[in-house]
Amino acid sequence: MSPSCESEYSAGFRGFAEASGARLADLANRLELLAPQLALAEQQLETCRGRQGRYFDIQLKMHDYMVSTGFTLEPKQGTPFDRVLPFGLCAPPQCADQLGEVVVPRFLGYVLQVNHSMGVATPEVLRAHELASWQEISLDFAILGINRCGTTSLHFNLGQHPEIAFMRPDGEDTFLFRHKSILPRREDVEVFGSRYETHGTHGLLGYRHSGLYSNARLLHGLQRVRHLRGILILCEPMGRLERFFLVDHMWRCYGNEATAAKYRPGPMELKDRPPRCWRSVAEALEDVAGGFLSEEHRRQLQTNPEAMKHPLLERYHFGQLLPGLLELFGDRLLLLHQDALAEAPRQTYDRLARFLGAAPFPADARFPRRNVLSGPRTDLCDNASLVHHFKRLLEPEYQAIEEALVMTGEAIPRDLRARRAGRDIKPRAESSLVIPISAMAISNKKLQKIMTLPINQIFRYLQNRSRVQVWLHEQADLRIEGRILGFDEYMNLVIDDAEEIMVKKKTRRAIGRILLKGDNICLMMNTGA
Repeated sequence: MSPSCESEYSAGFRGFAEASGARLADLANRLELLAPQLALAEQQLETCRGRQGRYFDIQLKMHDYMVSTGFTLEPKQGTPFDRVLPFGLCAPPQCADQLGEVVVPRFLGYVLQVNHSMGVATPEVLRAHELASWQEISLDFAILGINRCGTTSLHFNLGQHPEIAFMRPDGEDTFLFRHKSILPRREDVEVFGSRYETHGTHGLLGYRHSGLYSNARLLHGLQRVRHLRGILILCEPMGRLERFFLVDHMWRCYGNEATAAKYRPGPMELKDRPPRCWRSVAEALEDVAGGFLSEEHRRQLQTNPEAMKHPLLERYHFGQLLPGLLELFGDRLLLLHQDALAEAPRQTYDRLARFLGAAPFPADARFPRRNVLSGPRTDLCDNASLVHHFKRLLEPEYQAIEEALVMTGEAIPRDLRARRAGRDIKPRAESSLVIPISAMAISNKKLQKIMTLPINQIFRYLQNRSRVQVWLHEQADLRIEGRILGFDEYMNLVIDDAEEIMVKKKTRRAIGRILLKGDNICLMMNTGA
């Protein structure tokens, strides 16, 4: 007869308890904050398995549980006892069906130091799911985003390839968003494994949700999936925001797409229901009260130097997330601009296939664009001053996109480069995004001069992490010093730990990470530091 749950748990209690207790809920929304939380959960999972146990995600309604067991402790509001308490729990395999009767009461008695087992946790107060490791997920690649940048077209066209299939053939796949545990559930692993087994003649299995790029929990998890590659599409920030405005405000406020199509633009009766309705983008920006969730939300946006000041802009910007994505996935992430898919579809999709490990697309493959709206969509097309205002507000987004493309060796779209010509945009103070050196170091007249330093020398500086000093055309008194993080075919450089040196005054000023345009550079030398 096999040993009972109670005897097995009692015999190895201290070991099982030491592999329990990690906070498994998605408490952090930033990549760097979630990493240590996930590392602890993974450590407990492996420790538990080393003790021949199974690891569970426990969701316990602590207050209701205390009341049901007659526990007399009166918790203060805001303590773990007045809310759902999520934690990891290691238990013997024999206890999978007796967590509420045996394991949870014994473990909580130990944690609360009451020297006895607590009462039974009934299904009304306890939910439990067995957890697994991200390395057990069977998946080859994921479309990480960015929403409203062409992910629907990318999904559809990649799905035409004979070697490629998706967990969900069309639409956003919300399967991984069903819960917030930072480790996958055992059932998640089984669903992916089953789909992988029935994949048949297809060679690669993908997952698509265009909001993955902003979900720290799933990004860290997918990065841990063995050999998984990520695809991220960038696009023109103002056009993306216009599409969001159209779908999230006009279509919802005016009823549906067919009704909204009649707008183009014109007077319509507004519906008095959330989300807040505006007749135009201009009206939305001018409505300083519109979209703020509370007075505290307004204060946070308007006092934060990194914020976009208005909820309509703040909700949809993504530039600040790109450095973390690049660092997390490294060369397992392919960054593309939407223009490449539109202007050279065959070459771009064949490149995607190679990146994923598939053969080129069949000769008769076509790559249509989905969800394309032609003609004027909002008032932006007829309002030049509003377009100019938008571009100034969104300049940090443009800079972040350009920096990311340079760091990954991607070509910068013509329109993205052209926006710099003749502009007069001051970077935001204390910005963590790229600082436009060209705006402070050269005049508006474009310089047609090329740096003559061999590309292999620049690459050597990059490999050795050498600190270099850069001299600029027509700026004899100014030097830029720092370490090269990346460069492109135009010799545009991303420089980290940069300093601005004024030669005559003999002063140095730290300016962080910057993007330095190649046509501004005259000379570069190793400082020996």
